[in-house]
Amino acid sequence: MLNVYIELYVGLVSCVLWLLECSHESGRVHAAMFFSLSFPFRVIVDLFDDQDGLRKLFNMVYEFFGVLMILNVENLSSFMQLNIISVQRLTFFVFRSYSFYY
Repeated sequence: MLNVYIELYVGLVSCVLWLLECSHESGRVHAAMFFSLSFPFRVIVDLFDDQDGLRKLFNMVYEFFGVLMILNVENLSSFMQLNIISVQRLTFFVFRSYSFYY
Protein backbone atom coordinates (compact mmCIF):
# COMPACT_ATOMS: atom_id res chain seq x y z
CA MET A 1 0.00 0.00 0.00
CA LEU A 2 2.85 2.37 0.77
CA ASN A 3 4.32 1.74 -2.69
CA VAL A 4 1.15 3.16 -4.28
CA TYR A 5 1.57 6.41 -2.34
CA ILE A 6 5.24 6.68 -3.33
CA GLU A 7 4.31 6.28 -7.00
CA LEU A 8 1.65 8.97 -6.55
CA TYR A 9 4.21 11.34 -4.99
CA VAL A 10 6.72 10.65 -7.77
CA GLY A 11 4.11 11.46 -10.40
CA LEU A 12 3.02 14.57 -8.54
CA VAL A 13 6.54 15.95 -8.16
CA SER A 14 7.43 15.17 -11.78
CA CYS A 15 4.27 16.93 -13.00
CA VAL A 16 4.94 20.00 -10.86
CA LEU A 17 8.57 20.07 -12.01
CA TRP A 18 7.35 19.96 -15.59
CA LEU A 19 5.12 22.96 -14.82
CA LEU A 20 8.11 24.73 -13.31
CA GLU A 21 10.25 24.11 -16.36
CA CYS A 22 7.98 24.14 -19.40
CA SER A 23 4.78 25.90 -18.49
CA HIS A 24 3.34 29.37 -18.83
CA GLU A 25 4.13 31.92 -16.10
CA SER A 26 0.96 31.16 -14.17
CA GLY A 27 1.84 27.45 -14.13
CA ARG A 28 5.33 28.30 -12.91
CA VAL A 29 3.92 30.45 -10.14
CA HIS A 30 1.61 27.69 -8.98
CA ALA A 31 4.40 25.12 -9.14
CA ALA A 32 6.66 27.37 -7.09
CA MET A 33 3.89 27.90 -4.54
CA PHE A 34 3.38 24.15 -4.31
CA PHE A 35 7.04 23.52 -3.59
CA SER A 36 7.34 26.37 -1.11
CA LEU A 37 4.42 24.94 0.88
CA SER A 38 5.36 21.26 0.57
CA PHE A 39 9.06 21.39 1.49
CA PRO A 40 8.34 20.70 5.17
CA PHE A 41 7.51 17.15 4.05
CA ARG A 42 10.71 15.17 3.68
CA VAL A 43 9.39 12.85 0.97
CA ILE A 44 8.71 15.84 -1.31
CA VAL A 45 12.20 17.24 -0.73
CA ASP A 46 13.78 13.85 -1.49
CA LEU A 47 11.80 13.44 -4.70
CA PHE A 48 12.59 17.05 -5.67
CA ASP A 49 16.28 16.26 -5.28
CA ASP A 50 16.03 12.92 -7.08
CA GLN A 51 14.40 14.55 -10.11
CA ASP A 52 16.95 17.39 -10.27
CA GLY A 53 14.48 20.03 -9.16
CA LEU A 54 17.06 22.47 -7.87
CA ARG A 55 18.65 22.73 -11.31
CA LYS A 56 15.25 23.38 -12.86
CA LEU A 57 14.63 26.10 -10.31
CA PHE A 58 17.99 27.71 -11.09
CA ASN A 59 17.17 27.53 -14.81
CA MET A 60 13.94 29.36 -14.14
CA VAL A 61 15.80 32.22 -12.44
CA TYR A 62 18.42 32.31 -15.18
CA GLU A 63 15.74 32.40 -17.86
CA PHE A 64 13.96 35.36 -16.31
CA PHE A 65 17.20 37.29 -15.89
CA GLY A 66 18.02 36.50 -19.52
CA VAL A 67 14.65 37.88 -20.60
CA LEU A 68 15.30 41.03 -18.60
CA MET A 69 18.73 41.45 -20.19
CA ILE A 70 17.35 41.03 -23.73
CA LEU A 71 14.25 43.17 -23.29
CA ASN A 72 14.46 46.74 -22.26
CA VAL A 73 12.67 47.01 -18.91
CA GLU A 74 11.33 50.46 -19.69
CA ASN A 75 9.52 49.10 -22.76
CA LEU A 76 7.58 46.50 -20.78
CA SER A 77 4.12 47.25 -19.49
CA SER A 78 3.66 47.71 -15.77
CA PHE A 79 1.73 44.42 -15.65
CA MET A 80 4.65 42.52 -17.22
CA GLN A 81 7.14 44.18 -14.87
CA LEU A 82 4.99 43.26 -11.87
CA ASN A 83 4.59 39.71 -13.18
CA ILE A 84 8.35 39.23 -13.60
CA ILE A 85 9.06 40.67 -10.16
CA SER A 86 6.44 38.48 -8.47
CA VAL A 87 7.70 35.31 -10.16
CA GLN A 88 11.27 36.10 -9.10
CA ARG A 89 10.20 36.86 -5.54
CA LEU A 90 8.32 33.58 -5.30
CA THR A 91 11.23 31.67 -6.81
CA PHE A 92 13.62 33.04 -4.21
CA PHE A 93 11.08 32.18 -1.52
CA VAL A 94 11.23 28.58 -2.78
CA PHE A 95 15.04 28.66 -2.49
CA ARG A 96 14.74 29.98 1.05
CA SER A 97 12.22 27.35 2.12
CA TYR A 98 14.33 24.61 0.48
CA SER A 99 17.42 25.71 2.39
CA PHE A 100 15.44 26.00 5.63
CA TYR A 101 13.94 22.51 5.49
CA TYR A 102 16.84 20.66 3.91
